Amino acid sequence: MKAWAGAGVRVWSVLVDPSGSVKKTLQEPAPAATLIWIAALAAAVSALCLPRQFEILERVLVPVGDPFLDLKSEIMAEGLRRFILADRLLLPPTVVLAAVLLAGAAEPVLALSQNRRPALWAVAFIGLAPVLLQRLGEVAITYWVSSGTGGVADAINLPRQFSTGPDLLWLGGSPPEWIGSLSQKVNLVSLWSVALWSLGLRELEGRGFSAWQLTLPLGVLAVATAITWWLSPIVIPLVLGRP
Repeated sequence: MKAWAGAGVRVWSVLVDPSGSVKKTLQEPAPAATLIWIAALAAAVSALCLPRQFEILERVLVPVGDPFLDLKSEIMAEGLRRFILADRLLLPPTVVLAAVLLAGAAEPVLALSQNRRPALWAVAFIGLAPVLLQRLGEVAITYWVSSGTGGVADAINLPRQFSTGPDLLWLGGSPPEWIGSLSQKVNLVSLWSVALWSLGLRELEGRGFSAWQLTLPLGVLAVATAITWWLSPIVIPLVLGRP
């Protein structure tokens, strides 16, 4: 029970005291508790977006009295609700995959003993903590900005208007769709995770800073971005119910 409570405290404290929290994580590693805390807190915060998103969706897909069109809207609404729930209640897949790849790639480099491997996984998962601030920003933007035209896209993308990615640098008009997609995967929040992972690897190695401690987290983030980008056209239709 103490390990679970300590992991919960470190999930938040790592955002304000990265060095101290990472050291504490290495002393008392609890990788499963850390991941569950972050996933649960992120889902709880992000769920606050759902009432606004579902309200927009219901308004857009209101029955019009035509049996065929109403049936089509009902089927579409079911798939869109599944997509919104998955998008809001699950951790961002790119950064989660990057954490898993980091632990797998760093283990042979560090040559850790069996009893030190939980510390590596704890570092990988504590690096997901910045997602909580991303979710808080998405909730704020969901209730602060206008829902635009109130279309189906607004129901899905309203929280995503909170961005810290490359689309912020796009001047004049809306950025291309691929820039918006990239910004959801590579942004200041994911780079914050990279910084935490780099700090954790340095503490694990215990020999001061080395270039690989930064290049490895950046590399796994790039690989995870490529993998999730490639899988998106396959996974999204399955979630929507159109295999």
